[in-house]
Amino acid sequence: MARIRTVKPEFYADQKAGSICRDARLAFIGIWTEADDEGRLVDSPKLLAGSLFPWDEDVTAEVFDCWLKEMEGQEFIVRYSVETLRFIQVVAWNHQRIDRPSVSRIPCIPRDTLDKLSPNVRRKLAAGTRKGKGARSKGAGSDGAPIPADFGLTDDMRKWATEHSPLVNVTTETKRFVAYWTGEGKLKRSWPQTWRTWMLKEQGYGEQRQKPANRSAATLDRTFG
Repeated sequence: MARIRTVKPEFYADQKAGSICRDARLAFIGIWTEADDEGRLVDSPKLLAGSLFPWDEDVTAEVFDCWLKEMEGQEFIVRYSVETLRFIQVVAWNHQRIDRPSVSRIPCIPRDTLDKLSPNVRRKLAAGTRKGKGARSKGAGSDGAPIPADFGLTDDMRKWATEHSPLVNVTTETKRFVAYWTGEGKLKRSWPQTWRTWMLKEQGYGEQRQKPANRSAATLDRTFG
């Protein structure tokens, strides 16, 4: 079922969008209306050609497949398989603002396919696909993305840590965080939020370690004060 989607004006000035042919750009906008609320759809050039270009006899499955290859080449979409079925994930789907998004019935990108993608694509996928108005914080699906290969501290993260987890060696803990989750290979909807949760837990551990020393000092004050 086709859906109403938003086209931002800056799309037309985007250099990467300009690197694919005009028909492919139009087709790319078209597949937004075919994608579900998490930016996924069935990879069928024949069905997409018939749905998006019903009056154009020259738009065959082969032609539409070429357009999809152009989109994939510029990292606008990821084409992937689950068992014998083929699907498409729109990469930067969080530009859409969706009221009350529905959970996708299409499986997410398999881990072995994710590992082959560029860091840029993985970073965009890790940003999440449920950023629309009214998106649910829980129960919106168990999928996500693995920790980006280039995940690291930013100035904003350091500033946040200084305020909320001052007892934590943020550089060391971030390295531990990355090493742990890289080894786990689990998917998360928001890696920055997972990082903040990790730092808050470490802050709690630091506060617990300080309590015995504080009690001892208080006892000495009462005894010899």
